[in-house]
Amino acid sequence: MLTNNQVLIIIIIACLLIMGVSIIVKKTHLVVDFFIKSVVGLFGIYLINEILQLANVTIKLGLNIINAIIIGLLGFPGIILLYALAVYDYFF
Repeated sequence: MLTNNQVLIIIIIACLLIMGVSIIVKKTHLVVDFFIKSVVGLFGIYLINEILQLANVTIKLGLNIINAIIIGLLGFPGIILLYALAVYDYFF
């Protein structure tokens, strides 16, 4: 038969295991979400660059790791931010 202390220790260990698994799953989800946003955002930049080139607009963004990180963190507002900075740099 288990004593009260042993039952308490088993409950604490079970709770810690559940918390540990949920933290790992959540962090994995964040990494996957960041990667997906980066890839889709870089593809969006590529498409916007092609559309601007067809319209004879010389403003372009590069497909690089810095832009990928910004887009991965901010999402669509990151793309807007990068193009706003490119427009600012072009005119000023």
